Amino acid sequence: MNQLKSGLLTVDQIVAITFTNKAAQELKERIGDKLRDEFNNADGATKENLGKALRNLDLMQISTIHSFCFRLLMEKIFHTGMRMDIRLLDDEERQNKVEDFFHQWYKNLPYDVISRFKENFDHKKRELILGNAFAAICELDEHVVIEYEKHLVNKTLSDYEAIFTQRRKQYESLLLSELEQAIGFKYSSVLEAIETNDENGLFIAKFSSFYRDGKSDKDFVVDTYCEKVKAVKACSLLKLKRDKAQAINDNVREIAYHNFDANALVTELIAYQNALIIDMALKCREEYRKHFDNQEITNDVLLQKARDLVVNDADARAAFAKKYRCIYVDEFQDTDHIQTELLFALCSDENGGLREGSLFVVGDPKQSIYRFRGADLPLYYETRDRMKNMGGCKFYSLNYNFRSNEELVSFVNKNNENLLDGYEAMISKSDSSQENIPDRVLAGVYHLGSPCETSKEYNRAADVDLLVDIVSGLVEKKINIWDKPNDKYRPIE
Repeated sequence: MNQLKSGLLTVDQIVAITFTNKAAQELKERIGDKLRDEFNNADGATKENLGKALRNLDLMQISTIHSFCFRLLMEKIFHTGMRMDIRLLDDEERQNKVEDFFHQWYKNLPYDVISRFKENFDHKKRELILGNAFAAICELDEHVVIEYEKHLVNKTLSDYEAIFTQRRKQYESLLLSELEQAIGFKYSSVLEAIETNDENGLFIAKFSSFYRDGKSDKDFVVDTYCEKVKAVKACSLLKLKRDKAQAINDNVREIAYHNFDANALVTELIAYQNALIIDMALKCREEYRKHFDNQEITNDVLLQKARDLVVNDADARAAFAKKYRCIYVDEFQDTDHIQTELLFALCSDENGGLREGSLFVVGDPKQSIYRFRGADLPLYYETRDRMKNMGGCKFYSLNYNFRSNEELVSFVNKNNENLLDGYEAMISKSDSSQENIPDRVLAGVYHLGSPCETSKEYNRAADVDLLVDIVSGLVEKKINIWDKPNDKYRPIE
């Protein structure tokens, strides 16, 4: 506001970025209201500057980062190689486009290209597994390096089956030895009870399932061997008591833990399957990018192309720096690497430092909730330290909380001090001495008493029921809440 009052900046030189379209609209309305209040109380040059700002308020870029990036591309469309009639796809359109391309690509793959991948995965799951991997990487920034054991891709399943056959024979021999000691002589029924044949590739596929479900390496190997050999069944054929059979089984299991070093093999098997998945997904992504229609663009690609334009095109960067002299960024804790790189490129001088007064960011680590969309909380701290090291930047901690009472603030502080590095405690400045406050006002902390506190399994439905009970009780007691739009207290409805 002071920049506009003084005439230091005009509205078209200011960019305000927030996270949602709704927040952007609310911010524009609040700025307009504030400008009108200031204009009515101003005179002279200040009033003239504010009047000009009010008349041209629509020229101020108040938007989400995606809308701002779209504007940058449109302003320099001939620098990008993109079409002028480019259209931004929404999330649903993007998902459909990715899925349709993958299914068509997968359907037309030559056998020699996909044979090794197919033999390692169950036919009901392999397309889903590969499709999910492709969807996760298809629009990643090209500068992101996807690390995997690429040299393993050239191996075949038989390379691992030979090792597994050796391990299985060792285990079977050990089990037979234990059984023979238990009964005092060899017995052919033991051999008949042993199953040693695998359907090609499914053993490794089954291993991957166990691994993803959280079983340890040795647990998987030993459990699988025990299942194949069916020690308990073999012992029952020999008319041994079940407890004795189980003891033999447990004894063999214990010996296997200490004698079969399966970890190295298991680790490589996982890396082998992951390599096959990623290698195939990268092949699909390569074709996807060849066929990408420059008339349509997704949010992720939009950010990448805007970043590339500003970082790589010196003329475009200079033009933007001259036009957008001050950028304000709200909710910076939910910013990703591409957005940060773009913002610093727009605000940097020729020496790599930030131009004075060019960038103002606000963020609260406690409110970071968009990790699933690429938000990177460590990046928030890295950027803060980067700006500190540049020098010339000022930092302010907004620790006062004017909305919440002491009980609620203390609860939040206690729960965050061990979760966030360098957490700065809030201080309650809620004014409890206001006039006309009803006796029964919603305030403080309400505990659900969730069943997950005593149960190993989280029960979402039970939590919902508990929350409904609490709210129903508040409604029944006619507890009051603050109605901000109407500027008054009212009972919960």
